Amino acid sequence: MECNAVACPLHNRCPHVAAKTAEQCSRLNRKSDIHYLPIDDCDDGGVYELHAKCAGVGIFHSATSTFEYAQSTLSNTSTFEEKHFDAGGGANATARPVRKLTMAPEFDSVQQKLDFLEQVELRIRETELHG
Repeated sequence: MECNAVACPLHNRCPHVAAKTAEQCSRLNRKSDIHYLPIDDCDDGGVYELHAKCAGVGIFHSATSTFEYAQSTLSNTSTFEEKHFDAGGGANATARPVRKLTMAPEFDSVQQKLDFLEQVELRIRETELHG
């Protein structure tokens, strides 16, 4: 089975994963096999590229140990939060920051935050495609 976004959502987002099949990607999706920044190295308000169940980019909130990210559904886009892997919490603690990208600016609205997160994720994808 070839690895694809449905079978392995992490494969296309991580520079460390070199697996060719979904089975290999699943095997690599363990704490010891993914290089990520520990929770103590994350800055409040920092924007990070993530290994996460549902997110590729997120803003870290130290008070809750979560990353806020944008997620689209059929009808709209909203912000959600996912806990840092080191924070514990089982299935809700899947976010592992790969690298810090920048600090988030102040936002006047939720829409402005959503637009910012979308632009950051698009820049990452363009960099991956074009080097």
